[in-house]
Amino acid sequence: MIGLFMHKFDKNPGMIKYLSIIACVGLLACSSNTSKPTESISWNFSTVHQDAMLERNCQPIIIQYQEILKGLANKDTAYLHVASHQLLQICDSLATLKLGKDSSTQKKWADALTNVQSELEGLILTTEPKEINMSVHMTGVQILNGLAQIGYQAHTIYIFNVKDDEFEDGLTWFGLQKTARDPFHSEHRELLTATQVLQEAHIQ
Repeated sequence: MIGLFMHKFDKNPGMIKYLSIIACVGLLACSSNTSKPTESISWNFSTVHQDAMLERNCQPIIIQYQEILKGLANKDTAYLHVASHQLLQICDSLATLKLGKDSSTQKKWADALTNVQSELEGLILTTEPKEINMSVHMTGVQILNGLAQIGYQAHTIYIFNVKDDEFEDGLTWFGLQKTARDPFHSEHRELLTATQVLQEAHIQ
């Protein structure tokens, strides 16, 4: 069968040229998909477990996370580690919070805090810039997952994503304003616009 194909190509060199063009187009399509930032990252925002007490207790987490971003933007590792340690303490305190709602909501809340704590513990221990960027990125992702699961609605959460040569999917962070400067690449001073709004991510 292979010999038959090769024989046909020998008699029709135009066919080889045609197939080469198709192959090049296919390769270009594949490479362009892998270099895109993860604007497509989605959080399944659901109001099923929405709880006013939970929303109030999320405030210090959101505020302290902004302090981590401040340390990152200023390339101040000491400040970043102190801010991370303080957020870890906040999560420790909130993990003991007993909710008046069902056990499913209680478990989602506890699991979300555990995931954030795990990322913070790694962030506190690292000093290498690439690892710091990944830890801050993952801390933000875990907080966003937690906020989405409890249907956080007290404030609009704006999500940003930027390209980075070290990370295929880019780097993500969030804030309470629609525009912000990139904390991962503080040399870039232009204001960026959020790529997503948490409360619009697959509302259930």
